[in-house]
Amino acid sequence: MEGVSVEGRMSMSRRFFTLLTVFDVLFTFLIWIICTVVSGEKAINIAFKNEVINYTIGTSMFDVVVLAVARLLLIALFYVFIRISHWWLIAVTTTGTTIFIIAKVFLYEWAHSHSTTASVVLLLCSFILSWGEAWFLDFRVFPSESKALEFLARYDEERAPVLAHPNLSRSQSDDGSAFYSPPGSDGEDNGKDHDGSTVSEVEWLSPKNSKELPSNSNLEQLPGTS
Repeated sequence: MEGVSVEGRMSMSRRFFTLLTVFDVLFTFLIWIICTVVSGEKAINIAFKNEVINYTIGTSMFDVVVLAVARLLLIALFYVFIRISHWWLIAVTTTGTTIFIIAKVFLYEWAHSHSTTASVVLLLCSFILSWGEAWFLDFRVFPSESKALEFLARYDEERAPVLAHPNLSRSQSDDGSAFYSPPGSDGEDNGKDHDGSTVSEVEWLSPKNSKELPSNSNLEQLPGTS
């Protein structure tokens, strides 16, 4: 079951969610590098300098990468280390990402961009991945972990009566030897005497009846025992 957490480790679904967030950062970073390389600058170092050091919201896409990294750090802190099981944080990160990307569309100087297609792909991927993370956490991680907890609780309830020891009742035979029998048993239905009367297993093996058992010397005299 993918929602089960074994020995304090994260469940399979939560690990996949963390991996999806890491993929979001790496994919965003890769597309940003492509945007920078095809920006039309004569030297690559100048292109990266304009994107990072000379950053402005209207000419640089580096802020989308920073947004993805900030989203990863928040998700790792609350859903990996603290391991909360609530949707409020992913709602905040997704809403913040959506608002920023919409504002970026209006503030970015598309007319002066030499990598318009790559910039559009970068913004769309960041938007889609952030909403994909929110969907996966709310519709896959939390339900699977909730079902796993319910299953384990039901398993413990069904297993508890099996592990419980029944109350044993103490009985005593005619020769004074004591034996125990479970509830609902009168302690005398465990065996049958030779004449049809009921005897217990303890009475049958009691010292009184041990005389009737053949000794080792008699066993050696029986045919087929040598």
